[in-house]
Amino acid sequence: MIAALEILRPRQWAKNAFVFAPYVFALRFNDPATLRNAAIATLCFIAVSGAVYIFNDFMDLATDQLHPMKKFRPLAAGKISGKRAGALMVALLLAGYFLVSFLPKSCFVIILIYLVFNIAYSKGLKNYAIIDVLIIAMGFVFRVLMGGYAIGAEVSAWIILATLLLALFLAFGKRYAEINGEGASSESARRSFNSYNKELLGKLITVSCAAALICYGIYAADAAARTGRQEFVYTTIFVVFGLFRYMQIIFVNGSGEEPEKILFRDRPLAINLVLWLIFSVFILIY
Repeated sequence: MIAALEILRPRQWAKNAFVFAPYVFALRFNDPATLRNAAIATLCFIAVSGAVYIFNDFMDLATDQLHPMKKFRPLAAGKISGKRAGALMVALLLAGYFLVSFLPKSCFVIILIYLVFNIAYSKGLKNYAIIDVLIIAMGFVFRVLMGGYAIGAEVSAWIILATLLLALFLAFGKRYAEINGEGASSESARRSFNSYNKELLGKLITVSCAAALICYGIYAADAAARTGRQEFVYTTIFVVFGLFRYMQIIFVNGSGEEPEKILFRDRPLAINLVLWLIFSVFILIY
């Protein structure tokens, strides 16, 4: 049971908060149907992304067994059989299909595209530099779009761009940490790593950070103008701190290989995220 849960990578479930984001910022807290759809969409992505993780583990089984860290994954370590993992993957896909049937048809299209992207990624696109990171980043965009379509809310183009660029920033930071870590020199290092180096990744991290900040600033200004809540632009302060703090973690602390762990382990970053959410919702409601 523990191995079956571990193979779903529960730490990665934090990514699915992006599915719920459109519900929070649509401010439809008094609409039970909207809340229900947002919850279903989030559960759907948890199920489908879990199936994707299992499929990726099947594709990477041989190389994971040679990796100093990934060799401890359930499938690579033999904690769960291939037959059981395959059955779990199918069950998760069926659960995702069942859940998405309660949502608008556009949500099914998003899930289908997400699956196609990730199958292509696991089958070989992960070996091509830049493309590998773009596919990972698009996963966050699909989550935001899924949340928007599920509740019938229009998602700002600026928040979509900010989400994409933020995801690129995190993914490039992850690659930077991986290249500097012991896993980069192992026999299992991906071919895409040969097309990256510290100088290139440093520049890509800086560019994506700056672009994400600009897009969020424009989104905040646009949201302030639409809602008449000019104070919303001050939420940019939290985004500035979050991005710069993460850059400090990457370049000074030499971490960043697992963003989902850093989010919960780094107290300043976690507190900043909570304050941003509270401050944003408070301004829009009151």
